[in-house]
Amino acid sequence: MKKRILFYLSALSLLALASGCIESNSDYTINPDGSGKVVYDSKFQPISFNMSGEEPSADKQAREAVKAMVEESKGIDAWSDVSFDALEDGRIHIAGTAYFPDVNAVAIKSGATDNEGSEVTYTPDGQGGYSLGYGKQESSEAAATPAQEVTEADIKKVRTEMQQALPMMSGFLSSMRNEYIFRLPGTIAEANNLSRNDDGTLGLVIDGEKMLAAMTELMNDDEWLRAQAGSGAAPMEGSPFGKDDKLGEMLFGKPGPIQATGTGATAALFDYAAEADAARTAFPEMMKALGVVAPVAAQPADGSGLTDVVVGGIQLITQSDSEAGVRPFNEDKGYNISLIGQLPGAVLEVSEGMLTKATDDTGADLLPDNEWNRKIHFPSLSERGDQVVFKVGMNLPGPDANGIKELSGTLTYMVATETKDVDLGITAFSSGATGTELGATIKEVGKSEWSDQIVLKLALEVPHSSIKEVLFFDAAGTPIEVASAGSMYSGDSTTLEFGKESAFPDSGRIVVTIHHNLQKFTTPFSVTDIDLLGRPLLP
Repeated sequence: MKKRILFYLSALSLLALASGCIESNSDYTINPDGSGKVVYDSKFQPISFNMSGEEPSADKQAREAVKAMVEESKGIDAWSDVSFDALEDGRIHIAGTAYFPDVNAVAIKSGATDNEGSEVTYTPDGQGGYSLGYGKQESSEAAATPAQEVTEADIKKVRTEMQQALPMMSGFLSSMRNEYIFRLPGTIAEANNLSRNDDGTLGLVIDGEKMLAAMTELMNDDEWLRAQAGSGAAPMEGSPFGKDDKLGEMLFGKPGPIQATGTGATAALFDYAAEADAARTAFPEMMKALGVVAPVAAQPADGSGLTDVVVGGIQLITQSDSEAGVRPFNEDKGYNISLIGQLPGAVLEVSEGMLTKATDDTGADLLPDNEWNRKIHFPSLSERGDQVVFKVGMNLPGPDANGIKELSGTLTYMVATETKDVDLGITAFSSGATGTELGATIKEVGKSEWSDQIVLKLALEVPHSSIKEVLFFDAAGTPIEVASAGSMYSGDSTTLEFGKESAFPDSGRIVVTIHHNLQKFTTPFSVTDIDLLGRPLLP
């Protein structure tokens, strides 16, 4: 019962708390199919977690914030008109135009929050009609519990909890204000709790001070507290907006959800493909001009060899005794070199490798006798997937050796130039549910051992490297927000874990985007004439 009421307090205040006292303006243009763009502008107080005592400069914080916006926002296809600056009052100002193929999947990273815009929903009916909403409500047939009897003591206890939380909450809500403009296709038929503007757009304002005033008033409303406490509804599921008529009326003027419907939506408001393509083309130069380093996707590798192989580091272990538990660097006796190589393009993974030759400058063979020790284990890829870091292990060079004459071997990497979406055929989010594709099975759904999240474990009969993305949808087709909670994989078997703050709905579907038409290539590598510290060997 207490959780039910405090949900309203926490859900509303977290909008500001996570945002770092955010002020934002979001101007959406949405095409009939749900694609579109949003002109986003945000001001917020940066939150620093630097424990060294040295605060980063305002300019550096602004650059990092805009870099995070373009790199970490979800559902965004391209960015244009990106800008940033540090304001005199200490806040950060970032802005840009984001292009999205589906507005329902948008979540913009702005300061400490990573879900700006995630409350916006758009559902076309396939016949020129649509509904726009604000406040995602995730369906769950099993989430509701029977109505509870509420006593006066219960109400008094919850009121006390709310009174204790309000002072902290007011510090965040007092400076939060999010304004939205919606430019919609066709003719707007009805709009509830959205303002109709003279230019034909719809408007919405989420005002922190108004929220604070509403919660203060509701805290003293016994009838409201009793109704919420005894409703038996799922306490932490979905959005607070539209869940309570009285709260909605106090915040936006009318009871009911924030929603609009439209008809005659047959013509696009702009050419999405053309504008998004132009934005992608101009993006690298735009970010370069801003002085912000942003990753540019590398082209897939073409199967050619490794180049520019250099030494990244060395380990020299002269004494090691496994039986005594004395193992420097947790390694056996030997000489290890970490190499960095440039791949011919982006790859999915470097799956295996083998050291085939290792000699020092005296001609001595340093190749390990054991095949396992000659294998290259756990190579890692750069963020762009076009560089590889791997370790090779050898026997110790002799006392007369000054360097390494030659190290050579092979690496095997995987490339894919296509992706495809696969509906797993799972219809129930329950332990033991099986699908019709990719050997899909939900192994378990239950509370996490480490947090309050509900965790779903999904087993697939595909290599981990072939999985690009996993999306969850409820029975109505609305995306479900989940967070990756870990993975385990071996060969062609992969188990993925996904966490959710509330219960998964009883039914829905899971779509996996996999890399298609995988190709395997083996490439040689070689390093010659280096001293024992990995530097070029002098004559």
